[in-house]
Amino acid sequence: MSNKPVLCIQVNEETQLRLLEERHVEEYFVLIERNKEHLHEWVAVEAYEGSVETLRAYVKQRLLQFVNGEGYHLGIWYQNWAIGSTLRCKEKAW
Repeated sequence: MSNKPVLCIQVNEETQLRLLEERHVEEYFVLIERNKEHLHEWVAVEAYEGSVETLRAYVKQRLLQFVNGEGYHLGIWYQNWAIGSTLRCKEKAW
């Protein structure tokens, strides 16, 4: 298995946007846990609450959205450390 990200956008020398993959779940979970108080101000953290396995299922769901062209969930890496993420979902016509 390659360590090369499926999708990686180089922002500058120290910063990358990478598609969140299952192999990132543990690192991402620690990041969320460490920053929950701050995250509550910006997002519904309840979506992330639970176990590592809950987060793994969430990441799998977002990967399927990416494959289907319905959105993406990118992690933000600075100096090879995960520091955040950004999410884009295609709006559904109701």
